[in-house]
Amino acid sequence: MNNSAEVRAFIKAAKEKGATDEFLVAMLRDKGWPAKDVYRALADEYVGQTGVALPEPPGRLEAAREAFFHLLAFATLATWVFSIGSIWFELIESWLPDPAAGQSDGFVIASISRQLASIIVAFPAFIWATRSILRDQTENPDKAESAIRRWVSNIGLLLTALVFIGDLIVFVTSLLEGELTARFVSRCLVVSVLAGAVFLYYSRGLGKSRTLPPMTWHRVFAGCAGAVMALTLGFGFWSIGSPSSIRVLNEDNRRVRDLYNVTVQIENKRYSRFFQGPPENLAELVSIAKDPLSGQAYEYHRLDGGHYQICAVFGAKSPDASSPSALFWTHPAGRKCFDISFGGVLPFPPNYFQ
Repeated sequence: MNNSAEVRAFIKAAKEKGATDEFLVAMLRDKGWPAKDVYRALADEYVGQTGVALPEPPGRLEAAREAFFHLLAFATLATWVFSIGSIWFELIESWLPDPAAGQSDGFVIASISRQLASIIVAFPAFIWATRSILRDQTENPDKAESAIRRWVSNIGLLLTALVFIGDLIVFVTSLLEGELTARFVSRCLVVSVLAGAVFLYYSRGLGKSRTLPPMTWHRVFAGCAGAVMALTLGFGFWSIGSPSSIRVLNEDNRRVRDLYNVTVQIENKRYSRFFQGPPENLAELVSIAKDPLSGQAYEYHRLDGGHYQICAVFGAKSPDASSPSALFWTHPAGRKCFDISFGGVLPFPPNYFQ
């Protein structure tokens, strides 16, 4: 008689004497029997008594579906939390500039735009995936012990714990080196708040086992997250402007790059073996002679033997920035001329759309 048969025989004899299932499971597990063997033996006993076969367990398709929703919820949570942190980092850098960190071209609009788009897409996806998980667990309470659920939850707890530890190490290192600034402390606070929220969510919500977390907890978390997201979106759009204003700024950015390329071609022609001395007009020397958006010609005015002007009409005022490149190419809305010296080295135009 093998071990499984011995367990089944014991369970059958014990139940005939009035032993309960709970008592038999506890006793056999205490004696070192694996839980799966004990439950299998109990199942065989009831199949023999009822004459009805056990229902087939959920197949791989159901397990894959469960894994999909848990991984989607985890990935989208990480996406919008990271995006919120990135936007606040940009805002803090603008509001609390550090003179030791060098000069800046201001907001990198493309970066903030990507983070705003990530929040707008990822947060609703997170809510949808989480609602699907909770609905499934309400209908099938045994999934509170799901291995997939435990793995995803523990991975989330591990990653947020590592972020906490890394943030604390950086903070203490800066404290010991005497480099604490308001900007640095604010960034550490942002990381701590976001990582703490995720850690609390998984430890209190999806991280709990055996019992389902109360639905109120998920609603509170979603409400607080929604409020933070709305605040972040508001400051984000305020910092970069509306889509139409960004479009105008992008067009102006193109005009500045064109003017820079014009100066490069002027200098190349000026020092070529076919032409010596300053050019008299723009159209004969450069391939970029017109605004590609409005069709209006760029202006070129030779002031004297050592200086000239190039002009363009811009759609809006350039963003505030402090770097030499941004300061040189600063322009208002409307016509703007730049005074340039022949043979001078011009700063490359700033790019707000990296």
